[in-house]
Amino acid sequence: MPNYEHCLRPVFTERIVQLLQCGRSVNLIGAEGTGRERLLDDIRTCELPETTIISVNLKSYQENYDGLMREIWVQTGKTGEQAQNLSALIEQCEHRNGQIFLLLYNFDALLGDPHIDSRYDVAFYDALNACKNRANIALLCVTEQPHDQSMVFVNGKAHSNSWLDLERKAIPALTHEEIVLEVQRQPLALMRSDQSALINAVRTHTQPYKLLEYLRDKILNREDGTLPFQSRLKKWIKQFDKTENERLLSKKGIYNAAKEMTAWGELTGVNKLKTPFLLLGNLGKAIAEILGKYTRKE
Repeated sequence: MPNYEHCLRPVFTERIVQLLQCGRSVNLIGAEGTGRERLLDDIRTCELPETTIISVNLKSYQENYDGLMREIWVQTGKTGEQAQNLSALIEQCEHRNGQIFLLLYNFDALLGDPHIDSRYDVAFYDALNACKNRANIALLCVTEQPHDQSMVFVNGKAHSNSWLDLERKAIPALTHEEIVLEVQRQPLALMRSDQSALINAVRTHTQPYKLLEYLRDKILNREDGTLPFQSRLKKWIKQFDKTENERLLSKKGIYNAAKEMTAWGELTGVNKLKTPFLLLGNLGKAIAEILGKYTRKE
């Protein structure tokens, strides 16, 4: 029997597994830091009978279609000769015994970007759509926003919004009980009052699971051990928030914004993307410079 006791969201995880076992295709929607990847890890360790679980982070394969095909083939046990496209690979999977869950994390890495591998084409999306017609294959795509609100680019050109037939399931907020159970799974050795403070801090944060992992490491490493726990907790949360804000404004974040604006330019025909940034002063000029480097690089 499947075991959900270890799951961050046991009830929700069981519901997702049940949908997949019924052959439904699902779009799991949730913001970064809420425990989306943890949910996939939990599914992998639920001891599901006669089930092969393939889990891939598509951020690693935006420009490497062949790499994605190989990774899926490897996770299926390297049965038969490696297929060269997704349709053939799914057909191979259909002939395997038992059920197959295809879990695609960060699926939105393929959306809204004209610079992905050109082999992510109409046939690729049609092959994913066909999973719902396969008796033993179920598909789950994880995105931050509903997939059909994003543009699919084919050969660098805007094609249409995603047409995958996926059932939307938003990842729910962590309940107080779920956070308590997760904290109790950790060897943190906290006093009851300190544990309550930790739980309340996590429960009210916009990135609860990511914050909990961050705080867990701080506690286990005994950082700032001379301070009272409540003072340490406040200090660590400030550090976490500062790091996250800097990450969003970092060069990497600006590159992502540049990608989105480049995609918008491809869609609308507006190519002078740097002009609006120049109105923002020095920060705008810096963004415009990075945007220029990004577009030249591509």
